[in-house]
Amino acid sequence: MSIFRKSIVGMEIDSTEIRVVNLQGASDKPMLVTCGRMPLQKGVVKDGRVQNPKLLYKAILQLWEKNNIKCRNVILGLNNQDITVRFAVFPKVPEDRIDSLIRFQSEDYIPIPLEEIELDYAILGEDSTVQPALFRVLLVAARKEMLFDYISVLQEAKLNVIDIGASMLSLEAIIPNTLKNVPLAIINLSNDAGSIVINDGKEPGFARIFSYNTVIHEIIKEHLDNKSSSEYKMEENKVEALCEYIAEEIRSSVLYYQNQQPDVNLNSFAITGGISCIIGLAKKLTDKLEADVSMFGYLDDINLNYSQNDRSQPYGPDFAVCTSLALRGLEE
Repeated sequence: MSIFRKSIVGMEIDSTEIRVVNLQGASDKPMLVTCGRMPLQKGVVKDGRVQNPKLLYKAILQLWEKNNIKCRNVILGLNNQDITVRFAVFPKVPEDRIDSLIRFQSEDYIPIPLEEIELDYAILGEDSTVQPALFRVLLVAARKEMLFDYISVLQEAKLNVIDIGASMLSLEAIIPNTLKNVPLAIINLSNDAGSIVINDGKEPGFARIFSYNTVIHEIIKEHLDNKSSSEYKMEENKVEALCEYIAEEIRSSVLYYQNQQPDVNLNSFAITGGISCIIGLAKKLTDKLEADVSMFGYLDDINLNYSQNDRSQPYGPDFAVCTSLALRGLEE
């Protein structure tokens, strides 16, 4: 057995802050090394894109120093409109032809020139209800310019970028056991944008990022600028407005999905991300959707060697993406 434990940092960056979770060990028995955040000055990151590389670089160095992080291996999660997710079908071909076929035909699904994007994909399964049989494929495309801006800053900070993932597709590793293997909608409410992924208990079948409108954006901005935001408190009328907007985004997404998958009975909803922590939001969503809405992402819900049971500490749903990314890194 090696005396060296694998260590990985899951990182997420938005317009307000950088968040990291450092885990080490094995994915089935991880240990929390540290968890931290660093606020960003206004304008350093905007709409999920780097605007001021120098200040972002300085903030990363400060975060590593403040939390005494020794690990340099990072998996970065991103959530912005430069990331496109599509579900596609392709002819079933021999394994040595799959990659070239998907890349050649991906332009039918992604309205961005192939030379401008980095394309990744996952084969979900085979659709044998039609002949000839088809592969079901999840396509993920991200604009190269946006990615390279982040990569260059992290490399300047002497960090080793192991991988970059779409935040909304990175949460599978920490879904609670009670919600596994059942149809589930996962709603990630980050500081900059929301996202929803719906699966049938086996594989995802729907995914989208949704922007906050001007009113909701201002409500969230005021909340984040408030010194008491760490207590996740918000005025009742603003919680109501926020909840109504999110509920409508969920309803429209679920309606679209169930039109495509009428046999899937979707009754379970899970929310995570920093905005999900606002007191009263989950209950209001439960009432509006008339379905069970639960929060997830707490580190003490995960099989950690070290467990933080005080949920008033910043080890919760706002770190869910970072935690899931770090766990994925331990698996690889």
